[in-house]
Amino acid sequence: MKVLNSRERKRLAESLTKEYGTPPKIFSGLELYEHGGGLWAATRECLTIDARGLKVDSLGLQVLRNGKPTIHGIQLLFREASATELSEPEAKKFMEGGSVECAARIAAYGGHPIDAAEESGSGKRRPGR
Repeated sequence: MKVLNSRERKRLAESLTKEYGTPPKIFSGLELYEHGGGLWAATRECLTIDARGLKVDSLGLQVLRNGKPTIHGIQLLFREASATELSEPEAKKFMEGGSVECAARIAAYGGHPIDAAEESGSGKRRPGR
């Protein structure tokens, strides 16, 4: 486990702000650490728990996997990100893996972010899984 230092945190926050429109202080109050090919967020208190004897793989919430936001990370931390609000039919199509018109990198439904959206060609986006 490698805990990110302040310079690495700042660089990551700037990158997410530029790419997804997240607020610059997205990770305020959270500790960030790399584990198992992903980036995890947890409170300082969570990371100081004596987890010996507990059957857990890691503590906290995985927010990035292979450099891309996880669905859990998006739904928890990207609420203030720039998002395209989808209609119910668009959201259904998007969640089934279809492509929809989506100007932002985050797709939302009912005011809640649902997933990252990647280019699929012809200006449309599909889920970033």
